[in-house]
Amino acid sequence: MKIKNIGISKLTFLLIGFFVYSSVLFNQRWKTDSVIANDVCFYYVYLPAAFIYHDLTFNYINDKLPPEVLNKSGRCTTEDGKHHYTKMACGYAIMLTPFFLTAHLLVTLFGEHANGYSYMYSMFICLATLIYFLIGLFYLRKTLLRFFGEKTTAYALLAIALATNLYTYTTYSLDCAHTFSFCAISIFIWLSIKWHEAPTFKLSILIGLLLGLITLIRPSNIVIIIFLMLYGIINRESFRNKIRMFWEHKTKVLIIVFCFFIGISPQLILWKIQTGQFIYYSYGDETFFFLHPHIFKGLFSFRNGLFIYTPILILAIPGLFFAWKNKKQFFIATLIFIAVNFYVVFSWWCWWYGGSFSIRPMIDSYALMGLPLGAFFQGFGRINNLTKNILISLLVIFILLNQFQTLQVQTGVMHYSDMTFNTYKKIFGRLAFPKGYMESLEHPDIDYAMIGLPERNYSDSFPFLNGGERSKVLIIASNGKYVCADHDRQGLMIANRDVAEKWEEFDVVMEMFARAKFISFENKYVCADPDSKNMLLANRDRPGEWELFWVFPLGNNKFALKTRTNKKFIKINPSNNNILEATSDSISVNETFEIIAQ
Repeated sequence: MKIKNIGISKLTFLLIGFFVYSSVLFNQRWKTDSVIANDVCFYYVYLPAAFIYHDLTFNYINDKLPPEVLNKSGRCTTEDGKHHYTKMACGYAIMLTPFFLTAHLLVTLFGEHANGYSYMYSMFICLATLIYFLIGLFYLRKTLLRFFGEKTTAYALLAIALATNLYTYTTYSLDCAHTFSFCAISIFIWLSIKWHEAPTFKLSILIGLLLGLITLIRPSNIVIIIFLMLYGIINRESFRNKIRMFWEHKTKVLIIVFCFFIGISPQLILWKIQTGQFIYYSYGDETFFFLHPHIFKGLFSFRNGLFIYTPILILAIPGLFFAWKNKKQFFIATLIFIAVNFYVVFSWWCWWYGGSFSIRPMIDSYALMGLPLGAFFQGFGRINNLTKNILISLLVIFILLNQFQTLQVQTGVMHYSDMTFNTYKKIFGRLAFPKGYMESLEHPDIDYAMIGLPERNYSDSFPFLNGGERSKVLIIASNGKYVCADHDRQGLMIANRDVAEKWEEFDVVMEMFARAKFISFENKYVCADPDSKNMLLANRDRPGEWELFWVFPLGNNKFALKTRTNKKFIKINPSNNNILEATSDSISVNETFEIIAQ
């Protein structure tokens, strides 16, 4: 067959597949420790628990396990301490099962340690991610060809695959489930369109089971049901026809509902096994704040804003206009889905989604975003030759930008959560850390965001940092004395110096908003030592939980400090030579310190 007969969209699909496959091989993430990490630890733990340790209650996880297993366990404990569960639902694990079992078989055959966490398991996670990316792209192509020609479909495929963070989370940042969701939702959209053309029992079963699986991968993605419910509605008459269609095929609709509950039943059973309840909220204190969504910030903030770091998706907005003009059958369904999805995604307490490049949960719905993108490419490109050339130029620019930004993610220059406009300007076009990089970052105020309060301004809250993450400071206690790490008393922290010299200087490193580590002149970390009646000692070579402190701004450059471990406030003890100790439950005069930049 000659290439010219293949079709430009199929050729584009093959070229994208080859390019992404090459990127996966080049990155070789399975050789690192970053595949089974972060969120994947929670998504993945079902598989080793079921097939290796044979204990879905996670009681097998204890200190006797090797560190490479224990540190990636992904286990959570109920408030009463009696039960164990994992934060994420099991949809990712279900999709990964055939790849996991293949990896486990190979590890067993080759005589390696089959603990579920060696490089072979990571390799097959990378393979699964690549395959599900290709399957998702395959069904996206089929959907696009339903409405557009070969060239428009090719443009849309290039846009979604290479100009968005879907590429990044398929080839490099593999510690999330978003590519799996992209695949499942892409298939769901195709099946939904087919069901409307000819509703059959087979399609009804598949749609119901798939909707359940989508929900089990990431529960908020259940909103994709909007597309199934509203597809084909363009006016009042079509709305009435849709109601009539659902009624005429009510048995098939009930099958969809029934199969959906079958699809989510594995998680209900797992929760029952693990917690004793069929329905259990596994996210703890993390929640949605639907009365206070951060839609504008989520789209335009330099802290992972969608349209800032994935700007090609902006074209989907005018694409909705072209869809209304020419592709009305998916216009209302897509418009309402995008609006609801934005609302849900950006109502999450951590609207910037932590360690992220752009807003990663949006990846899940890129198969649907491809429809208004296709409408834009078709409508705008047909105006005249100039707009066609502009369109091609924009596509090339956005692809190159995304590829370069992916390199910035790999080098760490693109910070995962602390980016500001100043940082963006400094790193634009760079792969190396520019001067003033650390000072340009700004930590999110996680403590306030988690309880739904407006975040405090980082620079105003901690002026001693000069807007950065690290600074040399002096600490003055409420008795007006400088705090010293006493060299002659094994680094004992004591407020008794009238003059500040080298022993009174500390480096403060703000790891997150309001969470800091203090380092003495002798390069020792300050610790609230549990073996010394919680006295503060600057005597640790490496930081851990005991060396991490909350910093509470009190105004007028005054602060209170609280330990992360025993959750006590730091105070000076006048009855014991004004030593510093972590023993207070509340803030008063003796728990107040002034911290000033040196």
